[in-house]
Amino acid sequence: LERDRPPVAAPDLEILDRDFVRLGTQHHSRRTQVGGQRRERFLWVLTLQPRRAGILHIPALRWDQEQSEPLTLTVTEAALAAPQPPPSGRSSAASPAPDTGTSAPFRLETALFPEAVRRAQQAVLVVRVFLPRPVTAPRLQDPVLEGIDLLPLGEDWEYLTREATAYTVYQRRYALFPRREGSLEIPALVFEAWLPDNPSRQVRVLSAPQTLLVRPTPEIPAGFSWRPARTLELKDEMPAESTPGESLARAIEVRAEGIAAADLPELTPIFPEALEVRRDPPGLWNERTPEGVIGIRRERFRVMAPQAGQYLLPAVTLPWWDSAREQWRQARLPERTLRVRAAIPEPEVSSGQTPEPSRETGNRTPAAEFPPAATAPPVAKITSGLGLGFALGLGLAGLLAWFWHLARRRRPGTLPKPAPATVAAFPEEPEHPQSRAIARVREAYASGQPETARGALLDWAALVLPESPPGNLALLAKRCPEPLRGEILQLEQAFFSPHPLPWERHRVWERLPGFVALPPEEPASFRRKSPIRRPGPSE
Repeated sequence: LERDRPPVAAPDLEILDRDFVRLGTQHHSRRTQVGGQRRERFLWVLTLQPRRAGILHIPALRWDQEQSEPLTLTVTEAALAAPQPPPSGRSSAASPAPDTGTSAPFRLETALFPEAVRRAQQAVLVVRVFLPRPVTAPRLQDPVLEGIDLLPLGEDWEYLTREATAYTVYQRRYALFPRREGSLEIPALVFEAWLPDNPSRQVRVLSAPQTLLVRPTPEIPAGFSWRPARTLELKDEMPAESTPGESLARAIEVRAEGIAAADLPELTPIFPEALEVRRDPPGLWNERTPEGVIGIRRERFRVMAPQAGQYLLPAVTLPWWDSAREQWRQARLPERTLRVRAAIPEPEVSSGQTPEPSRETGNRTPAAEFPPAATAPPVAKITSGLGLGFALGLGLAGLLAWFWHLARRRRPGTLPKPAPATVAAFPEEPEHPQSRAIARVREAYASGQPETARGALLDWAALVLPESPPGNLALLAKRCPEPLRGEILQLEQAFFSPHPLPWERHRVWERLPGFVALPPEEPASFRRKSPIRRPGPSE
């Protein structure tokens, strides 16, 4: 389907269920621009297994007021019965029935830690696949959950022996954040792979479903907000002293174990009204550990004092729920004082002038007791002609030195005398193209129009990835780290899903400042097509 806007609904595929089994569904999109006109191509790829031999008809399919051409497929008894290799991008005419794992002890196990939490509190889902032999084209489906936000934590491998059988164990972890109370079901997960036998055959294993119990939220005290975490701490970085008109940076960081960075609140410290303050875009990132996610939010402020003095910065507090101890707590940064000292200009000393020692104490006279520059020092009485000539010559030399010094100060190109410090507001900086693009993304998400948000994200991507601008959101997601990747993919799925998806609830624009792209290819080891083999003793 090629057009200038996304389709409003998915194609109707139920008409295929009479003669085919739908084994898999994929959808892609690609954007092109020719002659200043933008066009998009939308693809829907189906993997079908015939239910019977004979001549089967694939009728015309309707998709958003468009209709495909009908197709005719001839399926023989031999092709229907013989196992086929795994699909590799092209649709296959027939596929064998999957092996449920009875001939080989493949296992798929899941576990929850903990099994009972409160709303928005983190639980960790561990998925383990036990492989007794090499396989090709392995595929572990990510869980599809209702009422639970999911954040991948990573994957790893280990080797163990169970019941006298050596296994290669693939492990994947997820952080779960339930959005409502009650018993939430985690459906069975599916693992599929192909055994490199002759002929090859498919393995398909299901896990047992799990139930996450979400307990009621405790009573929230006045002034508190529901924010469950295992640990939460605040850090403050700021110079203790400054001068009038000098811009300094204050950075406040919140680090929470068990909360994703996108769910951490915006910090709004109070500054004295006399200070000029500008807020920079926040920095958000997640540290993923086997025990869960650690969300970090860093707020940065630029502060300028108009005049000398002491400025009291009030304390910063952030209430939260300690899920480990089951009690309310409050993170706190103590109040601090910013000292702004007046700039002291360097004293100007004329050429040839040196302070004389004090006759009373024999020590050097303090700078505050120097006579003014216009006051001439006392001259001793001269009693001889030689002394008079020497004094006149010395005075003439001093006069010439004074004129030379004055001419040098007025020479073009020399630096003028520093003016007294004045209070000035921050200079207006020109808006960066990326800042404008991020603002358009935020406006698009606020509008609730998925096609507008999609176009704004692709326009932003063209600025940050000029060497290979992605033509669709699926390609853009491959260059994005989590959780930005999952949030962009949810927007992509919203175009093709027959049911509405809550794509607009993600604050995607907050992750775009300071974006660092992943390498062009970031293959997950468990989605590759090459066989998975146990390394030998020397590897």
